[in-house]
Amino acid sequence: MLGYIEAATSAGTGDYRTDAINAAARRAKAIGGDAITVQSNGREYAGTYSTGGAVTSGNYGGNVTGTAVGPNVIGTVSGTGYSTTSSWGIGAPLSRGRATVFVIKFK
Repeated sequence: MLGYIEAATSAGTGDYRTDAINAAARRAKAIGGDAITVQSNGREYAGTYSTGGAVTSGNYGGNVTGTAVGPNVIGTVSGTGYSTTSSWGIGAPLSRGRATVFVIKFK
């Protein structure tokens, strides 16, 4: 036996456990191993991806009237208006694979 390797995949999507074993096997081959024995294999939480946004739109329509009385202006403002806001968001957990393997070298 040459030793053991702990391998992890990057966070994202895919077959985490198989990807971690494949990564460990490639590393074992690179150091001269002939075979591996899997001691542990699984996935772990690696963070959260989240994103969102919002859009607002509005409108106003109305009238302004006024009359000059000496140095003053007397008038009225009337009208209607509205605004609309739409928003969205998403959050998703990210995982990564992790495997520990023993590296074997045949004589």
